[in-house]
Amino acid sequence: MVMYTIREQNLDDGMVSELGISHTYRQDTGMYICQASNAFGQDELSIHLIVQEVPEPPKNLRINAQQSRSLQLTWSTPFAGNSPIEEFHVQYKLIADTWQTSERITVSGSQTVITISNLKPAKTYHIRMAAENKLGASDFSEIVQVTTLEEVPSGPPLNVRGEARSSTEIFVSWEAPELDHRNGNLLGYYVGYQMASMRTEVNPTQGYNFKTVEVRSHFGGETTLINLNKFTQYHVIVQAYTSQGSGPQSEEILVNTLEDVPTSPPESPKCDVLSSTSIYITWSPPSIDGQNGKIKGYKVSYISVEDLYEKDPHTVKSTNQYLTVDNLRKFTNYTVWVLAYTKIGDGVKTKLFFCTTHEDVPSAPSAIKAIPASSTKIIVSWLPPLNPNGEITGYTFYMSVFEGGRDEGTHKKILGPYVEMHETQRLQDGATYQFWLTASTKIGEGDKTKVVTVQPNNKVPARIVSFSRRIVTPWKQDLVLPCKKVGVPAPVTVWRQDGHSMDTNSRKSIAKNGTLTIRDCQHADGGNYTCSVENTWGKDEIIYHLVIKVPPDPPNLTVISTYTDSLMLEWTDNKNGGSPILGYVINYKRDNGDWEELQIDSKTNSHLLGNLWCGTRYQLYITALNKIGTGLPCDIVNSFTKGNAPVQPKHNQMITNNSTSVTCWLDSWGDGGCGILYFVIEYRPFGRSHWNMVAGHVAPTERIYTVNDLSPTTKYQLRVTAHNNAGSTVAIYNFTTLTPQGIVYPGDHPPSVSHNLGESAFYANFKVLLPVSLSILILLSLIAAVLLIRKRKSDNPGSTDSEVRKILTLHIPITEYDTLGSESDNELTSRAVNQKKYRPQRDSQDETSSSSENSPSNISTRKAKPPYSARKGAKPAQNLPKRHVRSSSGYSSHNEETTFRDVW
Repeated sequence: MVMYTIREQNLDDGMVSELGISHTYRQDTGMYICQASNAFGQDELSIHLIVQEVPEPPKNLRINAQQSRSLQLTWSTPFAGNSPIEEFHVQYKLIADTWQTSERITVSGSQTVITISNLKPAKTYHIRMAAENKLGASDFSEIVQVTTLEEVPSGPPLNVRGEARSSTEIFVSWEAPELDHRNGNLLGYYVGYQMASMRTEVNPTQGYNFKTVEVRSHFGGETTLINLNKFTQYHVIVQAYTSQGSGPQSEEILVNTLEDVPTSPPESPKCDVLSSTSIYITWSPPSIDGQNGKIKGYKVSYISVEDLYEKDPHTVKSTNQYLTVDNLRKFTNYTVWVLAYTKIGDGVKTKLFFCTTHEDVPSAPSAIKAIPASSTKIIVSWLPPLNPNGEITGYTFYMSVFEGGRDEGTHKKILGPYVEMHETQRLQDGATYQFWLTASTKIGEGDKTKVVTVQPNNKVPARIVSFSRRIVTPWKQDLVLPCKKVGVPAPVTVWRQDGHSMDTNSRKSIAKNGTLTIRDCQHADGGNYTCSVENTWGKDEIIYHLVIKVPPDPPNLTVISTYTDSLMLEWTDNKNGGSPILGYVINYKRDNGDWEELQIDSKTNSHLLGNLWCGTRYQLYITALNKIGTGLPCDIVNSFTKGNAPVQPKHNQMITNNSTSVTCWLDSWGDGGCGILYFVIEYRPFGRSHWNMVAGHVAPTERIYTVNDLSPTTKYQLRVTAHNNAGSTVAIYNFTTLTPQGIVYPGDHPPSVSHNLGESAFYANFKVLLPVSLSILILLSLIAAVLLIRKRKSDNPGSTDSEVRKILTLHIPITEYDTLGSESDNELTSRAVNQKKYRPQRDSQDETSSSSENSPSNISTRKAKPPYSARKGAKPAQNLPKRHVRSSSGYSSHNEETTFRDVW
């Protein structure tokens, strides 16, 4: 297209020349010169042409000062279009708005900076500009995107709600502040709480305890406040916070924790004795802090000391703070305790206190006998009262004589408190004698026994002065069973046990007077012991019913559930030994640990044994105890807590390297279900025997660890050992540092996990070629042997192919050999070892040259167990780049537990 045209016109007096420019452009601006010449000379004309246009858009838009509600924008003055720029037009809007609704600011054409105010915090804006001269406005500049800084939230969280979940927990939930009042990215919330009783009117916000809660996906939040005081009213507030700080607090809400059983006993318990059968008990309420609810009443329990641990106590409820207890046994020491209860249940009981009822007159002696010992003697024997009701001060012996129908009178004699037999003379052969007794305390004389009569008789039959009795005794005591006898002629004494003749031995002996002694009595000694006497004129017998109380038999202990840090135990009782079981003692120890002891109440038959080591074998046994003592232990039960040694990650998950360092991503390790305790990191140049220790105790909270000061273009081995309570795992990784320019060394090929046979091709690797060749050679030899034997068989019809079978049976296939470029010898060894152990191993890996050595202590007898979840995965640091890290164990958190099938 022709832009310039020249038109010339001849005139009479000269020539006119015209230059025409069509569609002038900025480039046409300049000095145009017209020259004219003839034979007489020359001349020229200069014309300065200026082409004007609209200016170009402003350039180099920059944000210099950025605040939460304002920013400073600068720019460079663009080409003005050969006409002075009269003004600049600034437009800005929120990123989601349209330019039609944008805000506009106009400034003079000489200005190159502007402050834009009245912005919103933490909002993203788009800004553009245009310049304008007298010819018009330019196009808009490039768009600048800018986000204002954050501020603290200007509004409180909304809809704060609280609900008591237990006596010590309150569940709090809320919604985020209104969107326009968040003023930034909400990082979380501060939940404040304080007891209403601690609140002060001067400074109501003082004294709050605050808990930090991360923001949830919907920007609201919830949390559970724990370890609160029971049955207590709390003020709860919530504040949102951004990177700049916390905003205003929400309106306070009041929440009461639930009631619970009292944790303090009633105070000042006291007992006053009213009589021989009644006592008066008083007490005060528990302390306010220990009531934990509204006291509904009190329970007063009492039992005689001799029945303690043998029988259940008597319990009486009372809504008062006093109680009179009647119908008690006389002169008996009672054990008393008091507890308060709420609607939830019984609280803590007071310490035991004691009351002894007053003395009274005793009951009658429990039995009496009057037996002729000869023609002139009568023996009277008796047993003490069943209810002495005090200290026996003596017995009163009564004797009445009747002869010829006449009462000769009653004779009375005082005997000592420990006398249980009295001998009297028979002065009148034809008289009838009657006898009875009473016992006395300091209060007075008690009831009399029945009257026993001795008729006139000149014969003396065999009789036993002693009494049949029921004897209850603890084991390992020496027992004396008297069998005092009379009769003329002297009677013959025979002892029988449970109806059978009794053999004497070192523990059981019979004295000449007929007394049976049992030394160090055992449970098997219990039963009926019969003493029989006989002479010419008669026979008699007494029976001792012997009850031997012993410690309980061993309970049957079972582990019903296993967890990573606890075992659920259950047991069943066997014989209690004749006395109620008072409790249990569980003894347990881990391998190479010390025995520990735990006492358990008798009211339960299960217990969760906690605070155990993960992935560890424990030995356990249980004993039961009663008033007599502690029984024998049950058979030792062996069980394992769940968990394995740490699980190594793949090569590409574990390490990244440059020319002078290698970074270990420790969070890629699987913990095997047991928390990792620490890492040990070592390295060495490839081919060296000595390992260089880098760190001997790296905490599991460290996400990464970097080994520095390596040489470029050098092959290394990195050995990482992870330890947890279940054992340790050793992983070895081969890597080559980059060149100084950061380029991968050409000779370094990433090894595969388990099937890579080296850096070179397998047919060029001697360590592979030799075993493969030997395998082929042996196979050819076997085929030749088979053919030869078959040929011989065809020649000898009587032969068999058993020889061939033997040869084939003895053949052991050669396994695939590894090389230095693949798994190390340590890995091959550890795999062979781990196959014998109980711990499950991961599937073969696909990207690393590494070895795994699980070395938990004492696991040689454990059976294989299925995998289960680790407790908690490590969280990556916020300032590190995201990496795709899959749990090398393949476990996911919070899977259901797997029960061990081991039975020991």
